[in-house]
Amino acid sequence: AYNLKDKGKLYNACLMYNAYLEARDADKAAADLYAQTSKQDKADLAMERFHNTAAGYDYSLADNEQKKAALNSKISLDEEQGHKGYLAYYEQLLSAENGTQKKLTAKRNALQKSLDQAVSRGLIKHGSDEWHEMVDAINSVTNEIDESVLSATELKNTIRQIKWDTFDASLE
Repeated sequence: AYNLKDKGKLYNACLMYNAYLEARDADKAAADLYAQTSKQDKADLAMERFHNTAAGYDYSLADNEQKKAALNSKISLDEEQGHKGYLAYYEQLLSAENGTQKKLTAKRNALQKSLDQAVSRGLIKHGSDEWHEMVDAINSVTNEIDESVLSATELKNTIRQIKWDTFDASLE
């Protein structure tokens, strides 16, 4: 192309074409890199939103745990002093446990909704590491709900036993 008698027009055109191809390839590579980075940023934001949702519920659950710990301390102190269990403490403990169950159920529903939205929007891929982390967190909350239900059942049994013990003592 350089040796043609067209005063280098074809040669210059070839140079410009090659420069255009190199620029296009570089732009395509940059766009692909940006798209990958953007996808990861979106996934990271979805994960952060998920963790923020969990943290919001964790703060309110911590209040309930503190109430239950204080009541358990009062019950333990009374038992160490030789007093029989006060029914009011156990009823307050049951009420706090029921509140924990409601908050845990709301937390699980909010986390599931967050996961479903992230997957439906394409921010999180089904089966990815982020997806598994989110599912594990939801399953963990489900396990906490099961433990809370068991604890509430045990408290109901304790309350029933205290009532029977009180009834038996009144008969004596």
